[in-house]
Amino acid sequence: MTLSFSLRARLSAAAFGLILSCSSWAQAADPTPAQIDLAREVVIASGISRSFDNIVPNYMAQVTRTLTSTRPELAKDVDEALKTVRPEFEARKDELITTAAKIYASDLSEDELKAAKAFFTSPAGKKYVDSQPDMLNKLVAVVQAFSRVISTEMVDRVRTELKKKNIDF
Repeated sequence: MTLSFSLRARLSAAAFGLILSCSSWAQAADPTPAQIDLAREVVIASGISRSFDNIVPNYMAQVTRTLTSTRPELAKDVDEALKTVRPEFEARKDELITTAAKIYASDLSEDELKAAKAFFTSPAGKKYVDSQPDMLNKLVAVVQAFSRVISTEMVDRVRTELKKKNIDF
């Protein structure tokens, strides 16, 4: 099973949030440049930035489908144009990393960012990051199965409760 970019990003962010959830105080509103730089390192080391890797290729595929669905003869020209503009858009991934870093730096103190960086650059942290895609795929499968079971059980239980009131479905 392959995860969509959106789901993978949300699960990655949630997993990272769980690791840092023991923070007991709020961070100041404006992070320092040092915090932002440190947060960039955390965004990269944590694997969050790799969640951004498929954005440009996915949009390129979407543009190809959109432009060639009614004009299939343009496929070669569209492909060449996309190859020309791809580096320009790939370079903008850095903007997203910086934005993510600012968010992290706004929510985490410098000490918390240092601790997160220490973890993600440690052997255990690197293994966590490397294992994360597979773990998230497995987790999604478990969550989907759990959701199906809960949904069925909940409907059955509600029917039972309604039957107690002489309401049938």
